[in-house]
Amino acid sequence: MPVAARADGDAVVYETAVPWSRLAGIAPADKAFRFALVAVGPPREKGATPMALWGRGLYPGKEPRAFRLCTLEGAAGAAKPAGEFAATVEAQSQLPQTGQVARILADSQEDFTNVQGKGNWHYGYFPGTGDGAAEPYTAGDFREMKYVETMWGYEWAGPVQFLKLLRNGGHPQAVEGRQAWSVRRWKSDVDGTVRVSLSVAGGQKQSDGIGAKVLVDGVVVDSRLIGGPNRAKEANYDLAIPVRKGTVVDFAITCGPALNTNFDATKMTLRIALLAP
Repeated sequence: MPVAARADGDAVVYETAVPWSRLAGIAPADKAFRFALVAVGPPREKGATPMALWGRGLYPGKEPRAFRLCTLEGAAGAAKPAGEFAATVEAQSQLPQTGQVARILADSQEDFTNVQGKGNWHYGYFPGTGDGAAEPYTAGDFREMKYVETMWGYEWAGPVQFLKLLRNGGHPQAVEGRQAWSVRRWKSDVDGTVRVSLSVAGGQKQSDGIGAKVLVDGVVVDSRLIGGPNRAKEANYDLAIPVRKGTVVDFAITCGPALNTNFDATKMTLRIALLAP
């Protein structure tokens, strides 16, 4: 299908027309559907492949439940002229009920960036040493990573090998007999309750597993071990977390209990949604 590109300020807008015949299972009379897109560019000299994501669920693995919700514009979902349609992302025809999603606030894959603080995200690690009066593995122990280019592409990297964060996860490390956690930090700009939907996979059979922890203002509110020889390698779960403007929520990948970091590459993706009061 042909794609047209045009400049719009600092952004580039890509447009294409998709025939209904190519949208299997979707009809013009439908009011809503889920959709995701991955645009892949030519490989760079060092082998990294640039890509842009619109919605989750296609990369690095197929997960249809993570596709974005689109609704067709027009009365009662009426189609646009033959072969054309316009869609509104995450549109809702009525106000959400109590406990329902009011709006999406953040998505770790869609928001991934090379700028600290952009979209309220920070990329860093807990060295486990503490900082002054701060206790190890609490909010004050946080250090920011550096964005670097490697033979596999760009990533956020800590001061020791393999301690890193990627678009779809990261890797912990052990330093001088203690754990160093890779930490994706989100800072709330709203008051209310958010629902965090996490998908975590890692810790192959050869390892002692990995840990997935969620901390709110430095206090652990959820902790679980995943992978290794005797545990499930994947977990998908939701957490309801009360927040206020300025609340810091940390999503940490940790080593297993034996500090064996071999085979600890971890997928961790998450979406944060504000719930209706």
